Amino acid sequence: MKTLKLQWLGWAAGLVLATSLASYRVAVAQEFHNPRIHHAIDALRDAERELNDSPSDFHGHKQDALDAVHHAIEELDRIKDW
Repeated sequence: MKTLKLQWLGWAAGLVLATSLASYRVAVAQEFHNPRIHHAIDALRDAERELNDSPSDFHGHKQDALDAVHHAIEELDRIKDW
């Protein structure tokens, strides 16, 4: 009977440990989440839509601006969860 109780205690302790480790990983991941970078990505995507929807080519600078926006989004995507 004591062996059965010890087994249950072992399983319970293991479950608590696994849950604690999973919670810690989530907390650490959220700690590195930077909302300002995500906000900047959203703003850049809005700017990209505005540029794409604009009938003007801004005196030949529209494509350069779109390229710069794409590059900025790519760079921010690389670092957003650091």
